[in-house]
Amino acid sequence: MATMVIVVAFATYAYFAAPLLEPPPVKPGLAGPVAPTIPTVASDARRELMQLFPEDAWEREAVKIIETEQCTLLIKDYQPTEDGRLELKPCTLVFYVAQKGMPAIPGGRNKGRPVVLRAPQGAILQFDRKLDFARADFGRLIGGRLPGEITIFSPPSKPDANDALQLTTRNLQMDAQRAFTPHDVDFQYGDSFGRGRDLTLFLKPSEKNGAETAIGGISTLQLSRIERLHLDLPGQGFMPTLPGAEGANPAATKRKAPIEITCRGIFVFDFEQRLAAFDDQVEITRLLPGALPDRLTCSRLRLYLGGDEDKGATEDKLAVAVPPGQAPAIDPMRAVAVAKIVATGNPVILEGPSTGLYVKAARMELTPPLRRLALESGQGLKQVSLRQGPHAFDAVELQYEMSATGGLGRLWAAGPGRLQTMQLVSGQARTLDAKWNKELRIQPQDGSQVVSLVSQASVSLQSLGIFVADELHFWLHETKRHKAGNDGLIPVENDMLGSTEFGTAPNSTAGQPKVQIIPDRLLALRGVEVDSPKLHAKTERLEAWFFTPDPAAEAAAARQPAGIKPGTIFGGPPRPDQATQKFDVSGQLVQMRIASGGKASGIEDLTIQGNALIDEIQTSQPGQVPLKLRGEAVELRGGTTPDAIVHVVGQPAQISARGLSLNGDAIHLHRGENRVWIDGPGEATFPLPTKIAPEGRPVEPPQFMRVTWQKRMNFDGQTVRLEQDVQARTPTQLVLCGLLDATITERIDFANPGTSEKVGLSEMKLDGGVYLENRTLDLAGQQTSFDTLETPNLYLNQITGAMRAVGRGKLLTIRKGAIKVPGAPDPTAVAGTPPDPNQLTHLLVSFHRGMTGDLNRRTVQFEQNVETVYTKIPDWKDRLTIEMIDQRGLAALGEQGILMTSDAMQVAQALPPAGGEPWYELMAEGNTRVDGRAFTARAHRISYTSMKDMLVVKGDGRSDAELWYQQRGAAAHAYQAAREFRFWPKTGALEVEDARVIDLQQLGNINKPRPNRQR
Repeated sequence: MATMVIVVAFATYAYFAAPLLEPPPVKPGLAGPVAPTIPTVASDARRELMQLFPEDAWEREAVKIIETEQCTLLIKDYQPTEDGRLELKPCTLVFYVAQKGMPAIPGGRNKGRPVVLRAPQGAILQFDRKLDFARADFGRLIGGRLPGEITIFSPPSKPDANDALQLTTRNLQMDAQRAFTPHDVDFQYGDSFGRGRDLTLFLKPSEKNGAETAIGGISTLQLSRIERLHLDLPGQGFMPTLPGAEGANPAATKRKAPIEITCRGIFVFDFEQRLAAFDDQVEITRLLPGALPDRLTCSRLRLYLGGDEDKGATEDKLAVAVPPGQAPAIDPMRAVAVAKIVATGNPVILEGPSTGLYVKAARMELTPPLRRLALESGQGLKQVSLRQGPHAFDAVELQYEMSATGGLGRLWAAGPGRLQTMQLVSGQARTLDAKWNKELRIQPQDGSQVVSLVSQASVSLQSLGIFVADELHFWLHETKRHKAGNDGLIPVENDMLGSTEFGTAPNSTAGQPKVQIIPDRLLALRGVEVDSPKLHAKTERLEAWFFTPDPAAEAAAARQPAGIKPGTIFGGPPRPDQATQKFDVSGQLVQMRIASGGKASGIEDLTIQGNALIDEIQTSQPGQVPLKLRGEAVELRGGTTPDAIVHVVGQPAQISARGLSLNGDAIHLHRGENRVWIDGPGEATFPLPTKIAPEGRPVEPPQFMRVTWQKRMNFDGQTVRLEQDVQARTPTQLVLCGLLDATITERIDFANPGTSEKVGLSEMKLDGGVYLENRTLDLAGQQTSFDTLETPNLYLNQITGAMRAVGRGKLLTIRKGAIKVPGAPDPTAVAGTPPDPNQLTHLLVSFHRGMTGDLNRRTVQFEQNVETVYTKIPDWKDRLTIEMIDQRGLAALGEQGILMTSDAMQVAQALPPAGGEPWYELMAEGNTRVDGRAFTARAHRISYTSMKDMLVVKGDGRSDAELWYQQRGAAAHAYQAAREFRFWPKTGALEVEDARVIDLQQLGNINKPRPNRQR
C-alpha cells in the first residue's frame, strides 16, 4: 500500500506539478524576460489547505499557491539556471485521491482525500535545453531531483478511520528512464508499516507528440531490499472474504490479521501487469493472537492484483461448463485487491498451524477469492503435498478449490498420488486412504461430492475394508457438524483462506473439519478387488450403496433371540470364543447395500451375477468345514435383519456348509425361518457318522451320502425333506424311494452357523417304495457282503439304532463264508471238507407285515408270513428266490440250502469283545417250518445260537416239535416227535426233553410221511 502511494505521488508530480511551472508562450518580437503567471487561491480553500500542516510549517507563511483541478503546489520561489534547470525552494505538492462515494468535482471544494508530498530542500527540474523565457523556448522535462528529506503523508480519511499515511525517504533523482534513491524508505499506513531501500521507478516515454515532458508514465517500481513489510489488515486481511461471507460472521471481518513479508532479493511492482514480485528467500507470516503464526516460504513470489488474474494462470482443471442459457457466475476477483498469488521455490512451503494447513510444492498458485490452490512438482520434488486438518493429498500436480463449508471442496490431482482423511463417526475416528496412478477428481454432483480415482486405484475405508480397481468412484454426502461441545471443537473465525469455521484450541497445530463426510455409494470398474475383515471379493464391476440403519429396526433386531443376530451374510457378530468369519466372493458383477454407522453394520443386500462364487475362507471355529456357494447369480436381501433371504441360481447352483452340500437350479435360504429350499430337481450330500471301530480294528474313513430328487427339497436346519424319485448313494450303499425325510445330528443355525462338532445324519424316514442296497469290503478292498432291502417304507435312526418298516418286503444277504441257519448242515462237519474262504452264502428273507430292529444291538425282527431262503451260490450276481424254489422244488436249495417259514423271525448278532468272527442268535416262532433237501422240521419255535452251535426245536405245549430226516442212500424218511429237541449240527448229536441222548442214526423208521410244503 505504501509503495503504491509513492508511485501515485511521484506520477502526480511528474505529470502535473512540473508543467505548472513552465512559463506560458511569449508572443514573438517582445524583448526581455517574462515571468510566468501564477493562479491565485480563494481564501476559503487556503484555510482548508493550511489545516494539513503544523503551526510552524513554512507552508503557512507567505507562499505562492498554484491550484489546478488535479493538485495544488506550494512554493516560496523558483529560479531558472543557465544549464536548463528550474529550481524550486522549497516545495510541497498536495494532490487528491477520489474515494468511494466521493468523486473529485472539478472546481469543487471537496476533491477527495488529500495526499501531501513535502520537499523542504526544494526540487530541481532538468529540461532538454536552456530555458529562454523571452523566446518562449523551454524544451522538454527530462529529469530532476528532490534533494534532502522527502515526506509523503495523508491524514485519516475519516475521524475514526485507521488509514493515515506516512512515508519518508531522501535524495530522489530522476532521468528520462527512471526515478531513484539509494537511501532508506520508511512508510506506514494505519497500523501497517515497512522499511526498505534503494527505490527505483522505471519510466515510460511519452506517447503524445508535443507533450511538455518526456515522461509518459511509470512502468515498474523496484525496491532492491525490503527489510520488513508489516500489513495489519482487518478480517481476512491478506486473503479477502468471498462476497456475502462477511454477513455470516461480522466479528470475523473486524478481527485484525497482521501479515509480515520479508525477502533477501528485490521487490518489483509492474503497473501494466498489476503484478508485485518478491525474490530470494521470500517469507510471508500471518500473525495470530495466542496461536502459532501462518507462514509461506518460497524463492519467488508473485502477487497479481484484481483485474489481470488470467495472466500466467495454470490451466484450470476444475472449470465447469456453464449450461446453455445460464448466465456465468459473477467473478469475485474483479473487486479484490489480490486476485492471485504465485510462489515458486525448491520447495514452496505453506504452513497454517491454526487450521492444520500445510502445503509443499515446486510451484504454488493461490487464488484467494475463489479459494483455489494449484500445486506443481518439479525441481527435484517428485510430488506435491497438501494437508489440512485430517485431509492429506500427495500428487504430481494438484488443483484444489476449498469448500466454504469446510468440506472436501473440488480437487484434481495427477498421479501417482495419495489421499488420506479422518473423521469422527459415532465418537470413533475413521480413516480413508486412497491411492491412484493417473488422476483423482473431487467434484460436486447432484448434491453429493464425487471422488474419482483412475488407473490402479485403491481406497481403504476403516471398518469397511480396502477397494482396488482400475477406476473407483465414490459419492459422499457432507453434513454440517454441531458447533456445541459434542466434538470438543472451538470455533475460529478465519484461516489463511477463509475456509474453516471450526478449529482446535489456541496453540494447537492441527485443525478439525466442520462437516461430517458420509459415504453414499461406490462404483468400481475393471479388476475390482475388495478385502475387509469379513469379506474378500473379486469382480469386474462393483456397485455399492451405503446407508445408516433405522434405529427402530436396530432395536427390533436387538430383541430377537440370541441365535438370530444380524451383521454378516449368514450370521451376526461372533461370540467371544469365536473367530471372525471371512468370505471370498467373486463374480462378473457385484452389487451391495452396506449398513454403516449403526449398531447393525454389515451387508444388507448383495447381488452377484456371472459365475458367482462365495467361499468361507475363515470359519468361526477351528476344524469346521467351510461354507461354499456357486451359481450364475446370488442375491441377498435384508442381510442385517433377522429375516435375511439368499437366492442362488445356476446350472446348477451349489451351497455347502459344515459337511452338508446342496445343488439345484435355484437354492433359497431364509435366515428368519432358518430354512433352505429348492423347487425342482436337486442334489444334496450328507456326512455319515464315523463308526467307532472295535479295539484292534482300523478306523473306517469318513463316509458321505449323495442324495438326488426330482420335485422339491426343504431343509429347516435339522430336517430335510426330499420328494419324488429320491436316490441316496454312498460308496457302498444305495437308497431309492419316493419320499425321504432326514434329520441331522446338530441343528444348523443360519443366523449363527458356528458349531464345535461335525454334523452327521441322525435319522431317515423313507416312503413311496423303498429299496436299500449295501456292500461291505475288507481291508484290501475286496467285497465281503452284499445286502438289499425292499419295503414300502423304512425308518432308520443312526443314534438309537431303531429300524422299522411296515408292509411287505424282502431282505437279501450274500456273504463270503457260511451263515449259520437253523437246520442247515454245517459244512465243516463233513469229514475231509475244509471251509472255502471264497464261498458265497445266500440268505433271502421275505415278510408281509413289516420289520423292526435295533442297529446298535444288531437285532432285527420280521413279521407275518416270514420266508427265509438259505443256500450257496457261486457268484455275487446269482440269486435264489421263493418263486424259483416253487418252480424247481426243494432240490434247488442244494445240499446245504434250506427254506424256513414262520409267523415271525428275529435275528441278533454280537461281536466278541476280543475280536474274531461275530456270533448270532436266531429265533423263528409261530407255525415254524424248515425244509431242506433231506429233512423237514416243524414246531412252534426254532432257535439257534452260533456261539454254542445249538439248534433248539420246541413245541407250544399243545403240539410237539416234529422232525423228518432222510439218511443218505435211504428211500424213506425217519420221523421223531418230542416236546423239545436240542440238536448240534456239527456233531449230529440230538437231545430230547427227557435227557435221553440218542444218535441220529438210531431214529426209528416210523411210517409218517414227510409233509408237503404249501404257500
